[in-house]
Amino acid sequence: MVLFATTTEIWPWYQHASDGETFQIASEPEYGVEIYALKTKNLSICVSIDGEQTFEEYVEDEDECQDLADTLCSTYLSTDAFRTLADEEKDPSQQEMVDDREGELDAAIEDCLGVILFDTTYADIEKIREDVKEHLLRYLYERHGLLIYRPMFLVDEDGDEFFEEFPYDCMEFGGGDDMEIYFRWIYERNKEK
Repeated sequence: MVLFATTTEIWPWYQHASDGETFQIASEPEYGVEIYALKTKNLSICVSIDGEQTFEEYVEDEDECQDLADTLCSTYLSTDAFRTLADEEKDPSQQEMVDDREGELDAAIEDCLGVILFDTTYADIEKIREDVKEHLLRYLYERHGLLIYRPMFLVDEDGDEFFEEFPYDCMEFGGGDDMEIYFRWIYERNKEK
């Protein structure tokens, strides 16, 4: 983030500025965010993202000017704002691919549970579906070496999202959880038949 002026410097600038003049307050070039003051007949504080003005509000006095500028800086130049902007920059085709595939997998698991379970009105059916999906996909890949198509946006240690396809680099295989033991038992039992 580049801070060009403190918010207390805006009002004194406004009192000497000509109509149409701008005063840059702060910016974040990586995300194309600029916060600036604009003098027309009145003073307005503006936000521009990638060269397009997305916010403008007129202020009446020095306190209102300073409060608004401080609020805009903390809102538009925060980590949360940058995450939101980064989300908007995702390739729409990748996001669509993830959403479509998750929908297909959810429907398949729900159909499977509908056949297996006597009663599918459990309160936590979504939690059960997610748990079965995670374990089943992992089992099919790890135990049988089957290729699984499940693209996903994951988050690294720094909180940045990235696109990856299954198996994800962060996955650890060969753990000893109860579900793995159960699946191995099923596999051995079916192998005997």
